[in-house]
Amino acid sequence: MKLKRPKLLLIIILMVSSLIFSLHLNISPGTVKVEETIKIGMLGPLAITTGKDMKLGAELAIKEINSGGGVAVDGTMHELELVVRTTSHPTTGLPDVDTGVNNLQALQDQDEVVASLGLFRREVTIACMGKMDRPFIGVGSSAPIITPYFWRLFPSNGSQLTSALLSLYALGLSDVGVQNITIVREDAAWSLAMSNSIKFYLNSYLPTYVGTPIMNFTDDIKLMGDTSYSSVESALTPIKSELDGLTVNAIMTIFAGSAGRHITKAWSALNMTQFLAGINREAQSSTHFEKTEGAAYGELYLIALPPDINVTSKSGLFRQAFFNEYGELPTPTATAAYDAVYVIADAIERTNSFNSTDIQTALADTEYLGASYKIKFTSEPNVWTHPIFGYPYGHVAYYDNGTRYVIPGVPTDLIVHDLYTTSGFGQYGQPYIQVYFVQWQKGGERRTVWGKGPSPLEEDLENNIEWPINHNDHGYISPEPAPTSKPETKSESSTRTTEGEKTSITSTSEEETSKSQPSITGPGFNQWIVLLIIGTLAVLIKRQRKINR
Repeated sequence: MKLKRPKLLLIIILMVSSLIFSLHLNISPGTVKVEETIKIGMLGPLAITTGKDMKLGAELAIKEINSGGGVAVDGTMHELELVVRTTSHPTTGLPDVDTGVNNLQALQDQDEVVASLGLFRREVTIACMGKMDRPFIGVGSSAPIITPYFWRLFPSNGSQLTSALLSLYALGLSDVGVQNITIVREDAAWSLAMSNSIKFYLNSYLPTYVGTPIMNFTDDIKLMGDTSYSSVESALTPIKSELDGLTVNAIMTIFAGSAGRHITKAWSALNMTQFLAGINREAQSSTHFEKTEGAAYGELYLIALPPDINVTSKSGLFRQAFFNEYGELPTPTATAAYDAVYVIADAIERTNSFNSTDIQTALADTEYLGASYKIKFTSEPNVWTHPIFGYPYGHVAYYDNGTRYVIPGVPTDLIVHDLYTTSGFGQYGQPYIQVYFVQWQKGGERRTVWGKGPSPLEEDLENNIEWPINHNDHGYISPEPAPTSKPETKSESSTRTTEGEKTSITSTSEEETSKSQPSITGPGFNQWIVLLIIGTLAVLIKRQRKINR
């Protein structure tokens, strides 16, 4: 029987509607269907601040990239998926060699990630390097050797960090009278090498050949990264008096562990008059002043992306996006992890492939402007030569106060994949990351007080810092007690499915579910088409009823 025209039109409309929805609502011009996700690994000490910050930075980058459609490979868009594993020991929470190596292999063999980022603590990083079989972007270790699959994006290697501390003390703090120093450092290999180099330069080389004042050192105070507050206070107490006939007027921190916050609090509680200036990962957090209840007032700390300077055109945008997402400002580790995800995505799109071998090749040609600096890697062995001893900055060995130590089992023909340059500036004529020193000032304000690079900052420490300080007048006011009513639940940036040590970022928070679940306004679908179809159906049904009457 011949169908009447309204019935025929109704059938056609229903078929077209069914086809549209079966195509996942992708009918807008220029849209591309999102295919399988590309897995990127993150490996870091999730039990401590450094690892948590890596995760936050990487998650934000993943969210931004996926919100923009993902990465394009052969004309097809692919979303990124972050697979997170830890290097933290299950009992202590500290970075652990066995945990790190096992979870690196799990990322590569079980999770089948195309590339990874992370790592922190020299011994863990070196152990993992020998197990890598695909690209890994380092965002937390200054380990002196670099194997072919490891690409350091942050931090500077140990030699460069040493150079930054030398700059602050020899050219800055010496002008305000600092001559006697106690180094308070983490009891680890990375800080020992830096301590020995700093003592050599400030006590022997620079006074003799450059003419800077001689700086004297007491014995180092060595602390475990997770030591208690009482242990830290006991260790700092003797500095208030004279040690070996010297009045200590500066405490140089070389510390990355969670006890760095205790150092700040003990320095204030003991009402110490010495400068507190150096490397303290805890001090880099925007919540450090609040968490130490104002004890941070006066502390100087090293940082790559200062809070008051936009190092690149992306710095301010990233800082604001991070604050909007998490309610605090990013640490350098979070920034580096964020940039690392974009570097991997950039390599995928440039090589038009998410094959690990292709990504590895593409990374060598990276020239990416990140939130922290312009990112390039060098593939030249021995690219930096020690200005005094003539040896290369480590890749097959490390150097402790001029003595060369070869790493057992490491080949001597390595390709160095260290960070090469930063926005065309560099540090003192070398292709180093530009770093700055920031001071926590009264009321929790932070100000960059020392640095040389792409900023208008003058190297005039004396006029930039607040000093002397009064530990009892730091401007911090304790917040009001929290109300007794039911607290609001702060949503996280993602919902996580946990499987052992693995955390896979697979969906959004409950708050965002309505935005991400399939709906009538799904990807590539225009609402006016839906309204047109519904309206047409209503007219046809009404007309058909009239005919039936």
